[in-house]
Parts: sequence; C-alpha cells; structure tokens
Amino acid sequence: MIGHNAILALRQQRRMPAAVHVCVLDHMPTYRPWNNPENALENGGYPQIDILPTDEPETLDLRMLRGVTVHLSGYDHHRVMTVLDRMTEFEPARILACRLTTPRNIIDWTPEHGLVEHETEAA
Repeated sequence: MIGHNAILALRQQRRMPAAVHVCVLDHMPTYRPWNNPENALENGGYPQIDILPTDEPETLDLRMLRGVTVHLSGYDHHRVMTVLDRMTEFEPARILACRLTTPRNIIDWTPEHGLVEHETEAA
C-alpha cells in the first residue's frame, strides 16, 4: 500500500480530506516523483492510496479513511469487494466503488444503508 502516509500526516495535523481515491491495482506500477501517491498532494493532486497486488486486503490498516468519502476502483471485482469490506471496519463516511469490468456497476456503501448496487448501461 502506498499513499497512506501522506494522508496520515494530514490527519496528524488535524486536517481531513473531503475524499480519498483508492485504486486496487492488478499490476505493479512504476512510480516516478510526479505519479507517486505519496507525492500527490504536494503535486496539486488529490489524496490517493494504491493497494498493490502484493497487499493482503484483510490486513490493511485503513484508519486514515475514518470519516471521509472514499472513491474505490479496480479491475478485479472480488479483490475490490474484499478491500471494501475491510474499509467498512474503519468507519468511512461513504464508499463509492466502480466495477470496471462487465457487468459495469456502481456500488454505494454508507453506514446507514449498507451496500447498494446501481447497474449501469454498457458503453
């Protein structure tokens, strides 16, 4: 997992991002200074965490997501759902997940309503 340290540093300053983008990757990326999630905020981007293929979703420490809206995406639906399940243990305000493979859909999780899936039309 990479990108979480920048968000933890924000939280330690008693600042909280409105939203965090979490990408569940299916390949190991090549990071440069301009695309590294740890540098995203310094580079004028949005808070981002990459979940790497070598990460075990069940053991991720996602405490920095407490109270924020999470935008979750990835190609492996089972892995994305496993990450989503783990995220809910850390009490985010909301999780919006998109399924990038067929059938495409949007998943909306809130503490009040739980998991709601919205079907989308194929492109």
